[in-house]
This record gives sequence, structure tokens and C-alpha cells, in this order.
Amino acid sequence: MAEFTHLTTIIYKPVIALLIALSCGLAIPFSFAPHGLVFIEVMSLAIMFFIVKRQTRRFASTLWFAFGIGMFGYGVWWIQVSVHQFGLPLYSFSVTVTAGLIVVQALHIALFGWLIQPLLVGRHRFFALFGIPATWVLIEFLRSWFGSGFPWLLLGYAHTGTVLGGFAPIGGAHLVSFIVVYLAIALKLMFMRRDVVVAASAIVIICVAFGAKLIDWNEGQPKIPKTVALVQGAVPQEIKWHPDVRQPSIELYQKLSEPYWQGDVIVWPETAIPAFPDEVPEVIQSFGKRVASEKAVLLVGMPTRSIEQDGELRRRYYNSLLHISEGATLTASGISYSKRHLVPFGEFMPFDALLRPITDLLNVPMSDFSAGAPQQSSLVADDIIFGASICYEDAYAELVRDALPAANVLVNISNDAWFGATIAPHQHLQISQMRALALGRYMLRATNTGISAVIDDKGQVIAKSKQFVPQALSAKFSLLNGVTPFARFGTTPIFFWCVLSAIVIFVQNRRSQE
Repeated sequence: MAEFTHLTTIIYKPVIALLIALSCGLAIPFSFAPHGLVFIEVMSLAIMFFIVKRQTRRFASTLWFAFGIGMFGYGVWWIQVSVHQFGLPLYSFSVTVTAGLIVVQALHIALFGWLIQPLLVGRHRFFALFGIPATWVLIEFLRSWFGSGFPWLLLGYAHTGTVLGGFAPIGGAHLVSFIVVYLAIALKLMFMRRDVVVAASAIVIICVAFGAKLIDWNEGQPKIPKTVALVQGAVPQEIKWHPDVRQPSIELYQKLSEPYWQGDVIVWPETAIPAFPDEVPEVIQSFGKRVASEKAVLLVGMPTRSIEQDGELRRRYYNSLLHISEGATLTASGISYSKRHLVPFGEFMPFDALLRPITDLLNVPMSDFSAGAPQQSSLVADDIIFGASICYEDAYAELVRDALPAANVLVNISNDAWFGATIAPHQHLQISQMRALALGRYMLRATNTGISAVIDDKGQVIAKSKQFVPQALSAKFSLLNGVTPFARFGTTPIFFWCVLSAIVIFVQNRRSQE
């Protein structure tokens, strides 16, 4: 006992506590792809709850800030690669931008630490068991909404392949995050108090997760088999928009697609054709004729543009997915889907009037896309109804859910070439897995340089491509019509449950301490 007391005295020293907090944060991303050490999340959080318990509220927040720096410092460092290689090639700029994002995300975690400290030092375990997970989930919502939102590294994403993933079709990634934090608090209480009741509650939760994992939310529904070819050109990002590369790129995609016209679906990734349709009309026409004479549905990622008059003539540009068919025009309903949630700085300039002169002076290459209409018709081809998303739109659960229950398959086109050979494409694939699992649909994911994949309704990858290799990935999928609870109700129930839980628990905790 004396040795344990001495150890805890050392752990609670400020410098040691800061180093432990930073290390716990650094460990969190190892739960996610490509590492997959899933229960590091629970262990790291449990250690954090232990070391902050005896700290002042202010220093506890500092420890959680250090935790956030570690978590996002490793978890999203790949943003620097994109900014440096495809933005302004100065390390002073790319490192500063990335560090700024990391600090902002870490401040969210510091806010979490400040809010929960009264619950950790309180006498009632019930308040901690439910109030702390509810607060974490609300911080995840805040991170997903604040500014343009950055819903990356949600704890639930790590569990697409674990027993806890059984909760995803019920309440989505946020419900899984709630359970992860609950188990971390339970582990801390079991270690500190030898609490049998808490241990029993954790066992019950895991048993329920096992049961939920066995539910087939599409049981009793027709499962119509189809085949798809996901075409990955692997054209390097740094040259794909060069005019001399346009025609060779199109020819490469045509060649890779050639063996699959007798299948059901062919998907080309985001901006696979680096040109507007009116710049390559003969290409679009030839595809339309080919589609008319063959069996396959062809979906192609490419930019589109239009001229709109709202007081003045204005040309708008969109990041789009086109359903190519003979004689169809881009203005026809169900022919194209345009990206609705744009990437700040990458696809549009926030605070344009203020920042545009600076980026022009620094010669930062910028896109100037407009967001697609909030409500768009689904892409429909015979019996296939596609729920479409482009790039990191699949990180926004409600945006993908918009297409359900009508959509019987999900399709996402992306361009993870921006992030090179980093952990980002693996993390992005795992997010797509969560969308498929929570919504009970197959996900067809075509990317420019990988990782292209076909994901089943259980969130499992049944076929995937190698990175940076031109190939066409062919696999079978099914059209599904079942409706999971999450597909029906979305994030609303878990959000309001956490809001009400947090309010009630914080109020009761304060009263109990008076």
C-alpha cells in the first residue's frame, strides 16, 4: 500500500501528470485505422480520469488540453502534408496552419475537462457514469458543427469491427462513443473502488452489444445482388489538372473500365475527368452512347458549372457526381449530385473579403466552388437508387442519412491523394465503414489513388484496392431496403438524450455538494 501511495504521489506531480496526459492523447489514434488497437481508447481515458481526479479544475483542464494536443497532434498531422504539397510550400505556413487546427481541437477537449471535473470529484458514481459520457458526446457534436465542422477521430469510429459496433445501427458513432467513455469511467471506478455494481453494468453493456451485433436489420427484406467496378486511375494529384494530362487520364479510365461494361455499375472517383462537361462534350456523348448499348450504369466524378442570375450574372462551380446516360442534360433531375458540404480553404474561402487578398499575395492556389442545393434528387438507374456523397461528406452522418430510406446503396467518390501515404486514407475508409454499418447499406467507395472499397451493411470491407496503383476493383454488392433505428431517427435522439442527461446530472451534482 505504501508503494502505491508513493506512486500516486509521483503521478500527481504537475510535470509528470502533463507527460502522462500527453502520452494518453498520443495513444488514442492507435485505436483507429490503420493501427486497430481499439481498446487503447478505454485504457487511455481511464488513466486520464484517474490522474485528473485530485487536480484543481483549472489544472485538470490543462491536462485535458495536453491530452487533446497528443490526440490530434498525431491523429491529424497529415493535414500538413496537404497544405505543404498542394498549398503554399513553406513549412512555416503548413506547420502553422496544422498546429492551429490541432490547438482548436484540443481546446474542445480542454472544455470537456473543465465541465466534467465536478463530476469526477463528486460522491455519486451515477453522476460520473452518465454525465461524463454525455458531456464527451456533446463535445463531439460541437467539434462536428463548430465553424465548418471537423468530425474526425470520433471515438466510435474505431469500433466498426468490434462488439461495440453493435450499437452503431441504433445510435450511430456518437452512441458508440458514449459507451466507450462509459466503459472508461467504469474501469476507473472498478480499479479505485472495487465497485461490483459498476463492473456488472459494464458486463451487461457488452452483452447487449453482442446481441445488437447479431441483429440483421435487413432481415426479411429482398437482397438484390449486383456487381460494381470501382475504377482507380491513380493519377498523381500534382499533375492531374494539367491540360496535357486530361486526355491521357480519360483514356486510362476508359481502358480500366473496358472489361466491366457487362456488369451493373461502374464508378469513377472524384474529379476523375479534370474538366467541365462543356469542355469535353464529345467525351460525354460517347459515354452516353456506350451506356445506351451496354448494361452498366456509369457514375463519373467531374466538376460542373452553371450561370445563375440573382441580381447579377454569376458563374458557379460545383464538385459533382454525374450519372451518364444518352441524351441527358445536366439540368435534368437525378442526373447529377453536387457536393453540399465543402472543405474550407480547399474548396471555398471562408471570410473571403478578409482573407482573399492575403492568399492572393502569398499565391496560395484556391478553389472557388459553390455548395450544391441542400435537397437534391437521388441518382436513380432502374432498380438502383444511389445515396451519393463526395469526399469527406461521408463524415457527416446526417448528410449521408438524407438519402434514406429511399436509397438502397450508398456511393462515395473521393480524392485522398491530397494526403499522400499517410494514415488519413485509412481513417477515411473507417468513417465510410461506420456510415455503412449505422445505415444498413452497402457503400461503394471510389477514390483517385486509394483506398477504393466495397463495404457491406455490417461495416466490413469485402474488397479494397491497393494505394497508388491504377486498377479497377470489381466486387458484388446487394441492394437493401431495411431501416436501422439510426437511419430512421438519426442523431437527434442521442443528442437530446445527452443534453438532458448532462443538465439533470450537473444540477443534481451541484445540489448534492451544497
